[in-house]
Amino acid sequence: MQNLGINAVDVTFVSAFTGGLLSFLSPCVLPVIPGFLSYIFGISLTGQKNKKEAQRVLFHTILFVIGLSFVFVLLGASSGFISTLLVKYRIIFNVIAGSIVIIFGLHFLRVFNIGFLERGVNLNIKKREITPLRSFLLGFSFALVWSPCIGPILGSILLLASSSYNIWKAAFLLFVYSLGMGIPFILAAVFINYFVKFIKGYKKFEKVINIISGLLLISIGIIIVLGKFEILNKLGG
Repeated sequence: MQNLGINAVDVTFVSAFTGGLLSFLSPCVLPVIPGFLSYIFGISLTGQKNKKEAQRVLFHTILFVIGLSFVFVLLGASSGFISTLLVKYRIIFNVIAGSIVIIFGLHFLRVFNIGFLERGVNLNIKKREITPLRSFLLGFSFALVWSPCIGPILGSILLLASSSYNIWKAAFLLFVYSLGMGIPFILAAVFINYFVKFIKGYKKFEKVINIISGLLLISIGIIIVLGKFEILNKLGG
């Protein structure tokens, strides 16, 4: 078959990174980020006053993102390991997993509403002197506590990772997801004043983001049901 320039790696990695970005832009995460960064890291909402302060913020935010990524990569590896135990039932698993992801997508498109997926999350953290270890642990805690909030997208990427039936591929896919969520987090901390302005106009884009999220998840669901690696590798020639 003619090479169409499409392969499983390209599609799944783009899907994972986009999923991370959409998780960052979700209504239960994005609005709280400025206050969270300001309270925990002492970031001024008008921007850093000097180069040294900017470097301190960047350093601690990167550690925060590493802690966040650590959790997601562990989840990815776990999903990959579990799926290896189900490889004999891969067709059934793909159909069930893909169908769940499609349902998540229809929820974002408001075809119907799944109430428990709309619940917000409160992260109660006492303000203490920030250290490198605490920055890492805060990222670790953020990922654990916020997982229910970003559940549909995170769950869909985990199911996509599971359908690889490979621990390392699954872990790396969740690392790519972490980059999609973590890079904007770092940019938000460094350019906090511009980010606050962006937040003010966010409501205008919320519906569009939900539509994009829904279409992405439906696409992922279809890929899982069809058996993405087999189909896409054939298309790749």
